[in-house]
Amino acid sequence: MNIKNGMTSATLAVLFVLLAIGVPFGDNFLFAADGKSSLKDAEKTYLSYYEDSSNIGRAIDKLNRMSEQNSKDSQAMILLSRVWLTYGDVLARNRDEKLMACENGRDIAKKAIEISPNDPDAHFWYTANMGRWGETRGV
Repeated sequence: MNIKNGMTSATLAVLFVLLAIGVPFGDNFLFAADGKSSLKDAEKTYLSYYEDSSNIGRAIDKLNRMSEQNSKDSQAMILLSRVWLTYGDVLARNRDEKLMACENGRDIAKKAIEISPNDPDAHFWYTANMGRWGETRGV
């Protein structure tokens, strides 16, 4: 049986299966294994920390793996810097742990700045982590 535009139901079934298993078609994909979808997945995990605070740790793990796989992925580093700042605010149990989180966020943002010196987000998260570190430690 032909469907509108000449596609058969078998063709549609094959396309559905390919989408379901994650074969990318341009920017339209469900579970593609490229960097953009991984970054979106890590961001989604991070942004749901209010539902489950352990999602902060999961996001850190995902972003660390991404950074290890691609040491030039400044966008993953920028998000990781942001996540570390949130870790310090939400999960840190004491002053030292909060300082450590801010230092991690600062260090990773500094790497992102080295890779993408004109990216304002890299500079923002570097400064945000430094500010929180100074606020915590005392200036």
